[in-house]
Amino acid sequence: MRSNIEGNFNDKLKVGLNASIIYSKGNNDVTGGQGRYETGFGESLVASPIPPIYNPDGSYNATIQTPGTFLYPNPVMVLKNTTNKTDNTRVIGTSYIQYEILDGLSFRSTINVDLFNQNHYYFHPSILGTLNVPPPTLPNGYYNTSHYLNWANENSLTYSHQFRGGHSLTLLVDLSEQRQDNYSGNFNGSQYPDDHIQTLNAAALITGNSNADGWAMASYLGRINYAYKEKYLLTATFRRDGSSRFGPNNRWGSFPSAAVGWVLTKEPWFKSSKWVSNLKLRASYGITGNDQIGNFTYEGQVGINNYVTGGSNLAYGQTINSLANPNLGWEKTKEVNIGLEYGLLNNRINLDADAYQRRTTALLLNLQIPPSSGFSSVIQNVGEVQNTGLEIGINSTNISNEHFTWTTSFNISFNRNKTLSLGPIDTIRSGLSGESHPTNVTVVGKPVGMFYGYKFLGLYQSQEDVQKSPHFPGAIPGNMKVEDVDGNGIIEPVKDFTIIGNPYPKFNYGLTNTLSYKNWTLRILITGSYGAQRLKASYEYFHNIDGVFNVLTDVINRWRSPQNPGNGKVPTTAGTSYGRVMYRDVSSLWVYDASYLWFKNILLSYALPAHILRGALSSAEIYASIENAFIITPYPFGNPAVTNYADAHGVGGALVPGIDFSSYPVPRTFTLGIHINY
Repeated sequence: MRSNIEGNFNDKLKVGLNASIIYSKGNNDVTGGQGRYETGFGESLVASPIPPIYNPDGSYNATIQTPGTFLYPNPVMVLKNTTNKTDNTRVIGTSYIQYEILDGLSFRSTINVDLFNQNHYYFHPSILGTLNVPPPTLPNGYYNTSHYLNWANENSLTYSHQFRGGHSLTLLVDLSEQRQDNYSGNFNGSQYPDDHIQTLNAAALITGNSNADGWAMASYLGRINYAYKEKYLLTATFRRDGSSRFGPNNRWGSFPSAAVGWVLTKEPWFKSSKWVSNLKLRASYGITGNDQIGNFTYEGQVGINNYVTGGSNLAYGQTINSLANPNLGWEKTKEVNIGLEYGLLNNRINLDADAYQRRTTALLLNLQIPPSSGFSSVIQNVGEVQNTGLEIGINSTNISNEHFTWTTSFNISFNRNKTLSLGPIDTIRSGLSGESHPTNVTVVGKPVGMFYGYKFLGLYQSQEDVQKSPHFPGAIPGNMKVEDVDGNGIIEPVKDFTIIGNPYPKFNYGLTNTLSYKNWTLRILITGSYGAQRLKASYEYFHNIDGVFNVLTDVINRWRSPQNPGNGKVPTTAGTSYGRVMYRDVSSLWVYDASYLWFKNILLSYALPAHILRGALSSAEIYASIENAFIITPYPFGNPAVTNYADAHGVGGALVPGIDFSSYPVPRTFTLGIHINY
């Protein structure tokens, strides 16, 4: 529900109010299964595919297992019988008051409010099993609630004036503040007597905790806009921001910026031509800040820790879990941008191009520190990263006449990032595989978060091949052969990891064609990417040849003997367990080309003519669309653009790009609709 109210009290005073209320309910696909496959879809992939969903009498087959595999609860049965619901309420409102003090001088005050509340209900009944535990089980449930209130107040004073001779000037002074308070509660129930009453009041044992945190920011801003005859343009801005997320010694940051523009086609000496109808050059420089590190990160975190007194008495206490850093401050990005706007054929073709270089300094990174300190890491401002790129956009009117028009919009972007410094260290390993090894690495001179693992060289084909090559202790023919990165002749995890792939594309692009004939319109939206790679992290399950999970069909072609070497990629299941562990650890076998050409949307619409509407409606349009019509890609796992490390592990960020763990197939959506204006 949305409402919008605006009104003028007089010639000088104007007020407005915009508010919307959103309420939603949903069912979550989370079944409490094995590790990172805690979804019905995920469990259906890793569980044995042989047992049926239903018994011959039509009842559910409660457990999915074949000899040697892990026992899973039937994912269909779990989804049908688990209570796992959320309801969300969100209220967003904006109000303003604007008063013209003098001619050209006005004051505006705005208040924005964002209020959100979520309730999450979960109940696991006794008829459902858990990993390796068949039913009946003890019922359990939980209730989680979370709430935040975000408000912002902005007050600005603006002066605008047109001077003689073609000069124009706009001055802005702004003061703003913003705050968000978060509250949450998590309550778990166990020892339910039965499945009938599923709320926590039926549980014999209830445990829980609550949390409260928040953040605030204050900002001061001044801006000057100047133009001369609309051909020489200047904008200069200075802002100062203070964030509660930083230490008391370094809470404030200063962020200046400036931009200039020159419209050459407005110069009297510029000769007009059908080939050049608009030509503008622009350049800018500015500094921006980043404070996205979580709340109270600069402070030493205190946690609950019990200790023993008097020989056997248990006492409750608190310990410091992390080091404080009162000097923690803003991560800053300095950017230089040079742009060109070019129009030709009376602006039927318009080109917009920007070349930029961004240099981010004082990165907010968790650095490892000596264990003798009693802590593993501390967050600091260290390091430097550079991004260089080119963005080009072209809009054209290809055909335009009384009955038919055809317009095209095309954009392409190139970006390269490089790590320039990591402060006192030269390497950051990030991500976490099922073997507790890193999946990504950041090193000086390379892009951030490159894929990291064993470089696959093939399989040992004979004992002689094993002996003359670097190998792990106990290696036999048929085991994986990988690069000996440290050159010591022994293959070891992490020590022999190297860069095995790049998650960043060489370029991204988009293309939209719109064709209109009389009342009919056809629009086709295409997006694409070339050169990026994806690391298929779910191979820690699908390459587990211990036989406890479902695996890919290529395991059929595993190495069995020198006379039957298989496909040359899947190792033998014989020998020591480490030979099998290597196959499910991060390697270049996990990395795939993720280039794609994606037909994102195809829309066909028909606007009803005026003689049919007969004045009852101002306009009416019938439309049909296909969302995600199809994808052309060499990537074999559905969505080539997915990055879901955070979904799988609970953490994520810029240091773990390009990880595809387990994602739903891209849905193809068909829509029929009508759009009416009164």
